[in-house]
This record gives sequence, structure tokens and C-alpha cells, in this order.
Amino acid sequence: MPDTYHDPQRILYSYSLTGRWTKGRHDDRGSPKALLSVVDLLDRDSYEPWFLAAGEGPLIETLRARDDRIMRGDITSITRKRPLWSLQRLRRQRRLLRDGRVDLVHYNAFGWNTDVVLAAALEGIPVILHVHNPGEVRWQNLNRLAAKRIVTVSHAHAKNIEGLHRIRGKHSVLYNSVDIARFARGRDIRTTLGLQKSDFVVGIVAMICPGKGIEEFLDVAERLIAGHSHVHFLLIGPTQPEAEDFAAAMLARANTPQFYGRIHFLGSRQDIPDLLACMDVFLFPTWAETFGLVVVEAMAAGLPVIASAVGGITEIIDRPDIGILVASKDVDGFTDAVERLMADRATAKGIGRRAASSLMGRFDVETIKRELNALYRSILQ
Repeated sequence: MPDTYHDPQRILYSYSLTGRWTKGRHDDRGSPKALLSVVDLLDRDSYEPWFLAAGEGPLIETLRARDDRIMRGDITSITRKRPLWSLQRLRRQRRLLRDGRVDLVHYNAFGWNTDVVLAAALEGIPVILHVHNPGEVRWQNLNRLAAKRIVTVSHAHAKNIEGLHRIRGKHSVLYNSVDIARFARGRDIRTTLGLQKSDFVVGIVAMICPGKGIEEFLDVAERLIAGHSHVHFLLIGPTQPEAEDFAAAMLARANTPQFYGRIHFLGSRQDIPDLLACMDVFLFPTWAETFGLVVVEAMAAGLPVIASAVGGITEIIDRPDIGILVASKDVDGFTDAVERLMADRATAKGIGRRAASSLMGRFDVETIKRELNALYRSILQ
């Protein structure tokens, strides 16, 4: 007797900033990248992804280019100060969820009394709050009650959330995944960047904004360039929209004479595996990090990573033979670590090889895919 066919269950993904990205190309930022990577992990025989979008923007353009399904609707927070309006919002969102035949809402933030989250709970539709940034769980926030599961991207991330005890029974960790093979296949394009094979190249991939360690990266560069004629520094990443002044100041500093033109600001790039293949060391002196996706990507490329001992990075580099951890903002410590690897290329390469091999079974696509689909099954069964 043939198996009975069942239509895939519909997962509605929503992200509160989706409709606001109308300037530049910001779908290479951490949270939207993580959202897209989650969708790529779906078992399409069992689940069908939809995206709740209020307007246009770079993320929507990316979704449309991928032929992903888009459901039109906006998202807001309800308030007891406007009870009639709040009831109207909830009715509207309940109708949207019913008409869309949604089986599960996967909201890519914790949110605050979010209408689509509360409407789903009223409809008996399970909700996952997938949290990527630091935050606080306040008792007044009804999202904590409406959610079936609240997911953080690392154990360290969870520990830094105030009020975690209010969601402890609902909390689980789902690491971000990385296509390890893709980052291992990068090709060295140094010549296109004006670099020589003999140069020692230190790089970072990060949003250009305060807190990502850009200032410390330039501090290290200034110290090492003064004593080493063959060292170059690559700085790759988009400018955060609200940090244009900061980015301009960093670029102006990098163009001053003491750097001898050996700081290369490359901006937002789509060829990250190739750029990683140009590096000898990946330096990431960030101030805080809930996970540290770029650290996994650099390790997948076989690079020795020197990074701040903060947040989820300590779960990625969980032993000293696969990377070097330095206290955040310790410019002397970062400088010394880079100099040690410059002086001992064999040790640097050994760290990189072990780092790459340590990722399988932890952050690879197949491992996280199994965990995500098991999470959905446990909620929807």
C-alpha cells in the first residue's frame, strides 16, 4: 500500500527590519545571512518556507532571486495604551496566518509584544523566537509567553541575556551553520589586490562600525607595519548604515603616511572565500559576539584565527591548538600573537589545519540541518 502524501508544513519566517533595507546592499549583515542560511537547511519534502515582508529592499530582492515565497504584511508591537488599535492588529494578523495556512512562525528576533507572534499564539500556531543579538527578557514582554521555543546562537549568548530564568524551560541553542567546503575552496587572488606572494597578509571580515574591533585592528597594523616591510592588512565588510562617520574616520586614519599604503579597505564583497585564501592570519578583535560566524568561515578556510575571548567565539575556539584567544581590547596581546605567527609559519599553518578539521560535527551544514529539522519536528508533532 503506497504511503499517504502530506503537503509540506508551512514555516513563516519574519524579520522586523526586512522592509526597511532600501539603501545599499545589507543582506550580507549577520542576522539576515543567518535567516537565509536557516531556510537553506530545511527539509523541503517536509517544510515549505514563506517570508513575511512589509516592503522592498535588498533582502527581498535576494529572496525573489532565489524564487522564495513572499507573504505581504507588516509587523509591529501592540500596546495596552491603544487597546482598540491593538485588537485590530491582532485580528488582522490572525486572518493573515489563517489565509496563509501557516503551521509555524519562526521570528528572527525576540521582539516586544509583537503582533504576529501574539496572533500566532492565539491561533494555536507554535512560535520560535530565534535570537541573534544581546537582550533582556522582561516580564512585561508577552512574547516570552507566546513562544513555544526560544533559540539562541550560543550558550554564551544565553548566559548574557538578562532575565533568562523567565524562559529557561523554553530555551535551546542552535549554532549558525557554515558551508565548510565552500570556504575551503577559496583561490588566492593576491595579484588582483596588488599583493605579492612573499607578503604576510592579516585580514578581518566585519561590519565597519564601533565595537567590531576595527580600531584595534588598525592599532595592531600601525605597530606591525612600523617594524615589518612585508606585512599587509585587509579590511573587508560593509559600513553599518548609521556608522558612516566612524567608517570615514577609520579610512582617513588608514590613509595616513605611517601606514605606507598597506591597509586595504575592500568594502562589501561577495568573494569572501577567495579573500580568505589570500590571508596568512585572520585577526578579529571584536568587543562582543553572540556567535562569531566569520571565525568559523576563516577556520574553514584553514586560517589560524586570533580573536577576542568573548561570547560564542570561546565555544568555537574551545582549545588552544585550533586558535588563539586574546582579551578584548588588548592591543599588545593581539600584536604579540600576530608577531608569533609571523615568526613561525609552520605553527600558523598547523593551527589552521587543526582549526578546519575541528568544525565537522559542530558547525557544518549537515549537523545543523539535522538539529533544525529535529527542532521543527519536536514542535509540530
